[in-house]
Amino acid sequence: MTDNSKPYSEVCSMIRHYSNASLTVRTLCFVQGLAFLATWSIYFNLGNTMLSWMLPVCGLFFTLMTFLFHNGYYTTTGEYYRIARQLEKELFTDKTYHPFHKFHEYHEKKFNQRMAKMFIINAPFSMIATAFAIALAISLYK
Repeated sequence: MTDNSKPYSEVCSMIRHYSNASLTVRTLCFVQGLAFLATWSIYFNLGNTMLSWMLPVCGLFFTLMTFLFHNGYYTTTGEYYRIARQLEKELFTDKTYHPFHKFHEYHEKKFNQRMAKMFIINAPFSMIATAFAIALAISLYK
């Protein structure tokens, strides 16, 4: 690596940061979803109708918020991958050493489809939001 590699190092650091933030938000969504659903099941079984429909609504709201945080992190990470690809082309003459270029190609090929995003990248949000929607429907039609 040359003295011009400082931007590449910074981009790699940012990729790690945003990837970690995205994972943390996905975990937070799953944990908050389970907590809300457990609380909902208690109040639903007790017959408290107001809380039994308010908890799924609040859960949907928090799930949407965590999804929007994750989506911002995911989009930003993608931009940093593109920058890393450009820097690898400029800094490294050895074509075998382009890890972000190879990963970005693989990632785009595998996860750029709607179903892959829904069931892999956004799986915690899809699963928890569906569970909240079902809980709300059950609460409203009880």
